Amino acid sequence: MSTVRFNLLTIKKNRSGRHPIVLRITSGDYRKYLFTGYYCSKDEWDDETETVTSNYTEKSPGRTLINSYLTKYKAKAQDIHDQFIKDGIPDYTPDQFINAYGRKSRGRVTVFNAFTERINELHDQSREGYSRVFKGVLSVFKTFRKGQDLFLSDLTPKVLEEWISYLKNDRGITDNTINNYLRTTRTLYLYAIKKGWVRSEYYPFREIRVSEFSTETSPRALDDNKLQELLNLEVFPDLQLAKDIFVFSFFGRGISFIDVVYLRSENMQDGNIFYERKKLAKKPVRVIFPIRPEIKEIIERYYDPDRSYLFPILDVNKHITQQQKLDRIHKVRAHVNRDMKIIGRQIGIEGLTSYWSRHTYASFMFRRGMSIMMVKESLRHKSMKTTEIYLKSLGLDAIADFEDQIYSNL
Repeated sequence: MSTVRFNLLTIKKNRSGRHPIVLRITSGDYRKYLFTGYYCSKDEWDDETETVTSNYTEKSPGRTLINSYLTKYKAKAQDIHDQFIKDGIPDYTPDQFINAYGRKSRGRVTVFNAFTERINELHDQSREGYSRVFKGVLSVFKTFRKGQDLFLSDLTPKVLEEWISYLKNDRGITDNTINNYLRTTRTLYLYAIKKGWVRSEYYPFREIRVSEFSTETSPRALDDNKLQELLNLEVFPDLQLAKDIFVFSFFGRGISFIDVVYLRSENMQDGNIFYERKKLAKKPVRVIFPIRPEIKEIIERYYDPDRSYLFPILDVNKHITQQQKLDRIHKVRAHVNRDMKIIGRQIGIEGLTSYWSRHTYASFMFRRGMSIMMVKESLRHKSMKTTEIYLKSLGLDAIADFEDQIYSNL
């Protein structure tokens, strides 16, 4: 028979060392967890009564509040369990229970829980990069709320305006970052509506204009002179990897950092490199580009058959689990971008990162007559709008360059 009960998920813990309190649904050998958004340590939890004990020391949220929540939802879970038994379904699956639980608690799911559910779902789908985005927003939102959760239906325009004020005035966060936080939260809310956790009439973003916090993005493409300086620049050995990744990307049709990292020997066939873009994991897009001399030189510099990967970032013998790979990539990306900023200052560019290579490739080709459609195809963008954003930074300089070429023939 399937069972439901509140437990501590001891394999996970927050920064203070406490474990999440979860509703565990068990069916045979299969388990699934619903996160409550509350935490406590092992010595603060009574597994028999499924409550927080008097050892609990946190003032916010308090023990009484947590136990009140657990008592209420334990009764709700028991009602659902009993209904399945009456319906002759003693071995109901966790998904069946969650669907029933969601219907009964519609409009009463909390913001913290909704974020956590989405993060866990993305984790299960191995979409770790996207899950980090939600984790970051949830962390900031929890700080703003001082750990006090609220129901999705209570996330009103007024609460959002208070959050915006907090981000601008207390945290000094830029408009672009506020835009990202709001867009992520809006995406979560639409997801919650789709899941049936909250009714659409509660949707708070009709009165909040997210776009007003979007500012013009600074150009992120090197012009021809700066590009030539970078290509000719002799760098110290500890900066070589960062430069090589940038150059590899530029000559590799703007291949992104994450895709560079995962390239292996088998991605090289008949003088070309084939790969599938990681960013588009839900619907893989295959990309191909030729191994030009500049690319070949870089591959030969780092080639190690025992490592399998083309670049010295991942190693099949060391980075086995997905989490090990993600931790390594996160660490190396930060290091590479620090090195790129040093290289950028050497050629008179502030804020240079590895991502500039993709924009630089697009603008370089567009300046030389490649049509916007061809740029879109070479970058493997899903929409023309994305390509237009890439090329928007060309601005008046590109127009002036084009006019110079035309007028010179008069």
